[in-house]
Amino acid sequence: MRKTAGCALILLLAAAALAGCSGGGGFPQLIFTAGLSADGLFRIEDEEMTEPQAKIVLMTELSRYQTLYGEGILSRDMGGRTLEEEVREGVLEALGKVMVMDEMADIYQIRLTEEERGRILSAAAQYYGELGEAQLAYTEASQEDVAVLMERIALADKVFRELTAEEDIEISDDEARVITVKHIMKKTGGLGPEEKEEAYSQMLAVFDRLTRGEDFDTLAGEFSEDTRIQYSFGRGEMDEAFEEAAFALDAGEMSTVVESAQGYHIILCVSNFDREATDVHKEELEKQKRWQAFQEVYEEAARELVCQTSERRMEGLAFPPEAAFGGADFYEAYESCLAQEN
Repeated sequence: MRKTAGCALILLLAAAALAGCSGGGGFPQLIFTAGLSADGLFRIEDEEMTEPQAKIVLMTELSRYQTLYGEGILSRDMGGRTLEEEVREGVLEALGKVMVMDEMADIYQIRLTEEERGRILSAAAQYYGELGEAQLAYTEASQEDVAVLMERIALADKVFRELTAEEDIEISDDEARVITVKHIMKKTGGLGPEEKEEAYSQMLAVFDRLTRGEDFDTLAGEFSEDTRIQYSFGRGEMDEAFEEAAFALDAGEMSTVVESAQGYHIILCVSNFDREATDVHKEELEKQKRWQAFQEVYEEAARELVCQTSERRMEGLAFPPEAAFGGADFYEAYESCLAQEN
């Protein structure tokens, strides 16, 4: 049900691509070539993004989606393509933007310090040492691949931070508010009019039992067709109708039967304001607004660059097996570098 997941610059870029918010002009001129290295996916100027590096990010992103939303989410239809395919495209676009931003570092004379590089090497070594057998077999990555990828993202992050440092951006508590709800859901996808009416009648009967005092969790376990009962989210992250109904509730309050694009719901508000999660979400929204402010200078630089790529290799980037999910998390390893800085 939730639209996106993630943290850090690379996830901000991937989420923007998945949401269709990346905008035009955000990528250099494309030239299709057979002149890449054996594992090269694309090259911007003299720097290549390799298949092992892209697989590290793709594996991490898909693993997070499955962990958050359960098995089967990656095969979900997204209008002719699976979510898995959508995520792959978003990851590749995000990595392309990282490469452009690294070229911008030369233009604006932005460099990583030796201390920053040392933290990156340490985090890369720790992450690589924690990779499982299935993860190593899928990515075919070396420790150097990890370190180079992490350094590229860190440099892009620094470019982003320094070029938006003067932007005065404020996010209110209400704009960033995160709530937690429970719900009971009856799916309606593929149902005919009569079947849909029957599903609605069943939900009305459940609602009646709830209003007479029966336990919400018990009835959710008996009737709900979602794999999860509880969700925490901010504005713009869920189905619009579901979200509108949920944000209108006070803590402890329950909705009537609500119809979303996925089905019918009865929503119980657990918390209508999570302070800690709201503060985290506020930082994410600030990054998104800073990216919007950054777009103009980014696109100006991108237009001057040339990207050599192989369409066959980009579209043929393999998906990870189930065994590669879980375990070491690249984003957490990268965030550990920033935590040391702060």
